[in-house]
Amino acid sequence: MKTFYAAFTSLFSLVILLLSGSTAHAAALGADWTQATSSANWSGRETYSVSFDDKIWVLGGYSTGYLNDVWYSEDGASWTQATASADWSTRSYFTTAVFDDKMWVIGGHSGGRVNDVWHSEDGVSWTEATSSAEWTERYGHSSVVFDNKL
Repeated sequence: MKTFYAAFTSLFSLVILLLSGSTAHAAALGADWTQATSSANWSGRETYSVSFDDKIWVLGGYSTGYLNDVWYSEDGASWTQATASADWSTRSYFTTAVFDDKMWVIGGHSGGRVNDVWHSEDGVSWTEATSSAEWTERYGHSSVVFDNKL
């Protein structure tokens, strides 16, 4: 409960500072943003991202259709395409996680709900952990790593 209270208090303080125009205090609380690039190489999309191997990764998503490309950046300004077409099907509304030194793509929607699970150590080569997890097909869900479990 103390952790929740501390987080709520910090968030509430940030909102008050932003509303009052106190930029010096807001910046100290992490509200100061700098645009790294106005136009990344990857197309605009509903996207899914993860931090892995000291890089920011953008995975699949939805633009004018479902996508399964994978991009990464070491600075947020310069982007490199790891693959134009990952081994997992094009999709959106999936979750990503980092676990066991791998990136994970879990479930999602690709014209229908899916419950497959994939992982990669480099963003290029993907391995299917299961084509049909024990849980029902789903999208718009969450995934976490806790107690050394995914």
